[in-house]
Amino acid sequence: RASVPMADVLAAVGERARDRHPGVRKDAVTGLAQVFCSTVVKMWMGCDDDGEGAPLALTDLFGNRRLHGLRPGEDETSTRLATVTPADRAVLDAAHWVPDAVLCAFASSGDRSVQLRVVQLVDHVMLPESLPPCQRALGTAHVWASLSSTGRAAWVRLMDRRRKVQTAAPPPPPGRA
Repeated sequence: RASVPMADVLAAVGERARDRHPGVRKDAVTGLAQVFCSTVVKMWMGCDDDGEGAPLALTDLFGNRRLHGLRPGEDETSTRLATVTPADRAVLDAAHWVPDAVLCAFASSGDRSVQLRVVQLVDHVMLPESLPPCQRALGTAHVWASLSSTGRAAWVRLMDRRRKVQTAAPPPPPGRA
């Protein structure tokens, strides 16, 4: 597993995410999202530092009984099953507020470049499209649970904008889907 950045270092970067200069804010939320991806998202994927590893027991993270990343023929008794260790719990505790900080930057910024960066970070870093749909949905639930009221309002605005763009765009021409 990736090493856990110290909580005070993350907190210092989190403070920069509220800076009045858009460039500083953009860099800070980008760094926070990358730390979140390299720690928490890897846990959702059940990967070790090499990108390989045991399936993740999401039971320990979300309270449900689903296992992800099982190979054909494996079940809950698999010896490869990854569980949430004390080190994993430390990662979750250190980074649980990161999605809220990123989305609050979206909410508090009138700067379009910061808002666009946050959209990119949510789509490609914090909830990467490369995740299987079930893991992405569970990751979305994890992110939603960590959000403050400001972060949730920003999430709703972001999703509403996405819906408007998707419904306004004409369908692709036949044969080009």
